[in-house]
Amino acid sequence: MTILISLLLSIVLYGQLGFNASSYYFGLTNPSWPVWILLYACTGWVAIKVLPKTRLYSFDLVFFVFILYLVLSFFVFGESSVDNFTNRLSIIIVMPYLCGRLLGQKENLSLVGSLKFMFALYLLMISFEVLRNPALVTEMDRLRLFPIGGDISDQGVSTAYNIGLNFGSMWMVFFTLWYWKFGKKTADLRSHKLLGWLIVIPLLILILGSRSSLAALAVSAAFLGLRQKFSAKKIFRLLGLGIVFVGLGYFFIPESRMVLLHEAVFLPRLLGADDSVGQCVLSGDSITARATLLSEAFRLLGKAPFLGIGAGNFGLQYCGSPEELASPHSIFAQIMVDLGLSGLFIFGMMIWLLFRRFADVIKIHAISDHHNLKIIFSLWLFVLVQIQISGNIYYDYQFFLLTGLFAGVLQNAQRVEQ
Repeated sequence: MTILISLLLSIVLYGQLGFNASSYYFGLTNPSWPVWILLYACTGWVAIKVLPKTRLYSFDLVFFVFILYLVLSFFVFGESSVDNFTNRLSIIIVMPYLCGRLLGQKENLSLVGSLKFMFALYLLMISFEVLRNPALVTEMDRLRLFPIGGDISDQGVSTAYNIGLNFGSMWMVFFTLWYWKFGKKTADLRSHKLLGWLIVIPLLILILGSRSSLAALAVSAAFLGLRQKFSAKKIFRLLGLGIVFVGLGYFFIPESRMVLLHEAVFLPRLLGADDSVGQCVLSGDSITARATLLSEAFRLLGKAPFLGIGAGNFGLQYCGSPEELASPHSIFAQIMVDLGLSGLFIFGMMIWLLFRRFADVIKIHAISDHHNLKIIFSLWLFVLVQIQISGNIYYDYQFFLLTGLFAGVLQNAQRVEQ
């Protein structure tokens, strides 16, 4: 049962490209539903055992306060469809959190093995498609696989993001295994192999995935570095890792991919150095579009700084085409503009309480060897940073599923220690 749950979790968290492939090749509609149904069935089975042991912690209470605030804001100020909002609230936010919260309390639950399986499956799918059609990499600005037709078509745009999420999560696991000492013998045996993957995976993301995932990796790794002092040996290894990565990227990245990298060079646009910032420029490169969206978020925040303009209203009041439940590509910015500074405070309090609880638990000597807790934390941290670059609370169920899972693993780790 534990292995099945781990596999199901990894599939719903990191298997979006596989779902797109199923729809593309076999015409399946909603191929993820059977997996979700089976996962929730397993959750119900686990709930029978863990519910009597489940405790409500401060972060649980703050989460439900945030949900209540979100609902009140929508019914007072919301302009989107009630059905659309209700479905997103339940399917994307509440149910994934509760699912993860219960499953996280299951002992010996680990995502490492199943995530490795998903990572290998991604490599096989991508390699097969690129060998069939090398122009996917050599002649396009970004890799686009399995474009689905009809009303749900995204023309393969989500490919890079899905690759970045999958590969980036795998990198975080390897980095955590390498960074935290799990005993000298284990660390020595894995050191060179892990360093190899720490070089290869960012290179693959650079060539195939999204730049936001690379930025999220860098920020997440830097934060983990604050949790424990680096030895001089590890500092030099990391510097060497960066030099090798940059060198390999320079020589092997396709020319088409350079188009996307050239955009990142013009970061002053985010600070208002570009003339287009401040205007409603939502086409062109993603840097300018993001700058416009953030600028619109702060403009709308000025209208109602404390309570916000209303849950789900950003996409209906910004300068672009009306879109229900849209986001300025950052969850913090989305919460800030929709729910105001008060809503951002509540959400930020939940994040802070989780960080504090993790710091308290990890200080206990016996828990410091609890590998799974550290790995789940690193996966959650990576997604938390990722959704500040490309995120929407009404679409990114991965964050809420991992938040619940992290909270459940925290409780389980503390209960085992006691």
